[in-house]
Amino acid sequence: MKPLVEGKLSAAHQKEKHMSPLNPVQERAYWEVAKNFSFTTDSTKIDVTQGASYVHSPLFLHDYATGVIAGAASALEHLGQIRGLPSQSIHLD
Repeated sequence: MKPLVEGKLSAAHQKEKHMSPLNPVQERAYWEVAKNFSFTTDSTKIDVTQGASYVHSPLFLHDYATGVIAGAASALEHLGQIRGLPSQSIHLD
């Protein structure tokens, strides 16, 4: 299956699973989720493998979904810290 929306990274970087911070669309979706938390979160702990999308959409729904999942992952990471686990970084693929 050929991707409908080409990713911003070269094929070599995609092979290496290059991790990067949230892009602006992902960051906006992340903060829409995180602003409702009663605790603070740190979006710099999140790394995302940016790649091609197989969904044909002018809105880049995969970026919004990534931001929402990143927000949920931040909540779980915070709950782990409350239970005594060490701080964790979050990697989304």
